[in-house]
Amino acid sequence: MNLFSMRIYKIIIIIIVFASPFALLAAGEFQPLRAVFISGSPLSANQQIAIPVPQGFENDWHAVAIDRTMFFTVKQGNIHAWSLDTKKFDSFSTYGEEFDKPIAITACRKQSSTFITVVPSYGNAHVLTFAPSGRQLNPGFFFASTQKAIRAITCADINNDENDELVIGERVGSALTMTILNFIDGEMIQTFNIKDWGPFDFELNRIDLGGDGIDEIFIGSGGMRDPEIRIYRGDGSLINSFAVFPNEFKGGIHIQSGDLTGMAMKR
Repeated sequence: MNLFSMRIYKIIIIIIVFASPFALLAAGEFQPLRAVFISGSPLSANQQIAIPVPQGFENDWHAVAIDRTMFFTVKQGNIHAWSLDTKKFDSFSTYGEEFDKPIAITACRKQSSTFITVVPSYGNAHVLTFAPSGRQLNPGFFFASTQKAIRAITCADINNDENDELVIGERVGSALTMTILNFIDGEMIQTFNIKDWGPFDFELNRIDLGGDGIDEIFIGSGGMRDPEIRIYRGDGSLINSFAVFPNEFKGGIHIQSGDLTGMAMKR
């Protein structure tokens, strides 16, 4: 087994572990969210923390972690922040009280600071950026899009300058378009197309395969599609693709990456 194959094997393990990192215990019932924190160290036991469900949570929500806070998005564009220190929720609005669509959320780094960037999952292509406190940094920006696009986003440092770029994935029909922008001002950096995805949902994340500080773009299949993972460079060239479960599995997969070895390589 060569070194690259070994890395891919470790990626598969992480995907399976994180296949459902946050889950409602019973569909249609307001049961606590069960967050599972997994450590790469054999000396540190995994932690499970029950989080009370705030009003407005249903089954359509997403989460991103920044330091010791988890940020959950729900309908109406609200963000709920759960602190592991205070054990309570704070919340703030993104697009205002009249907004009634789900939003995509990601964490973006600019030098030593981390920010939250959001965009509607479909419709209006207006990107906003917030400090973790909920303070909006600027009026945001619009980017070229189509009203029929379904979106997912992530941030990735594609040039190793210690500043993240915003990667916006959009699906129209069976094709995906990846647009890479400056997440503060919306300046266009790169765009590429994936024409053979099919009419299915998808997830995005970042992964640094080589430990060189240059992130690759990590794409996972949504429901009803074969459970495939694809890894692309920022220029759109495909590095690898593989299945993480048998093709009979059509439930969709959540993807995450992390450095288990301390060698600055994300698995």
